[in-house]
Amino acid sequence: MLPQQERHHKTITLLGIFFIVFFLCSWTLAASIVESRTVPETGAPQQVLPETANPKVSPTEPEPEPESSADSVGQPPVSTEVPNSSLPTEPPASMTQAELLEKAFLPQPFSLEVLRGKNDSDNKRIAITFDDGPHTDLTVKYLTILREKRVPATFFFVGQLAEKNTDLVRTVVAEGHDIGTHSHTHKKLTCLKEPQIKQDLINSATTICNITQQPVAYFRPPYGATNSKVSGIAHELGQTVITWNVDPRDWDTTNPQQIIAQVLKQVRPGSIILLHEGKAQTLQALPVIIDRLREQGYEFVTISDLFGFRPHQQAVPATAGTDESANDPVSPISIPDNNNTAPATAPTTTSTPDTSDKVESAVPGNTHSSSAQPTIELSTVPSATN
Repeated sequence: MLPQQERHHKTITLLGIFFIVFFLCSWTLAASIVESRTVPETGAPQQVLPETANPKVSPTEPEPEPESSADSVGQPPVSTEVPNSSLPTEPPASMTQAELLEKAFLPQPFSLEVLRGKNDSDNKRIAITFDDGPHTDLTVKYLTILREKRVPATFFFVGQLAEKNTDLVRTVVAEGHDIGTHSHTHKKLTCLKEPQIKQDLINSATTICNITQQPVAYFRPPYGATNSKVSGIAHELGQTVITWNVDPRDWDTTNPQQIIAQVLKQVRPGSIILLHEGKAQTLQALPVIIDRLREQGYEFVTISDLFGFRPHQQAVPATAGTDESANDPVSPISIPDNNNTAPATAPTTTSTPDTSDKVESAVPGNTHSSSAQPTIELSTVPSATN
């Protein structure tokens, strides 16, 4: 019996040891499984933290990039988003192209003649006019003299220069002076084709109108060179052509005394005096010219007041008592067809036929020669030319 009991105890002992070992192995295995599952969970936040930290840095990096790109490109990046709300308050976006064309021109010109002065022996009224502006440096100085002397004047602006000096254009209008166009590019219009002439006049008038928000009633051709084609297109658009009958040739001298002497010699009642903004000698001569002419009893007026025109009211065609030189004979020149300006985009109207290629000299009675004058440089400070 003893051997059997001993075997039974040994068996129980072995089974107990087996179950203990099995339990320990099972517990160890279970613990390893639990650890393998809990380590990623506890490690995940550690990996998430850097990811949540990176977004905090990345938003600060893209923010400067749009600012730097906007700075390098200029206004376009801003204008693609902001203009939707801001542009309606700016003059260029306040009118469509069609509305601008309609506003820039009067329905009809005040006169179908080229006005060079007025026969007015009873009233010693004269008009001082300036070409080739606005001038970046000198226009303000001319305005100062005119303000101090209480003299109204008329400025004929080149469209491309007006576009670069919009504040000066507005200042001239604000101080009560008249404004006209002197073409957009200062090319000799008698040498261009009709579509090119028309486009040039449209560009200059709409540019200035977009700045002043007023119609541009007057046009002075560069170099005073006009013919039936040029004046006909201007009249067709509703502009009155203004030239001059007093030309001191201030662009051809550096002596202010010579300018003064020529003005005093040529002036008469109803005169239109031609001066240029881009000459320092003209600036020096202007105060003396004003004082001397006032001593002789002359009164200074704008072109509108000289002829009794009202640019901001509907125009009515009239002869307006023009100077007799308007009908003087003129010399012919040929008109080359070597320009490639794009056709005009103006509304279709009936154009005045060009029955003559003769160029009308601005002042047939004096020694003025438009072909002798230097061409105005639009890319730099403008030189003094008609």
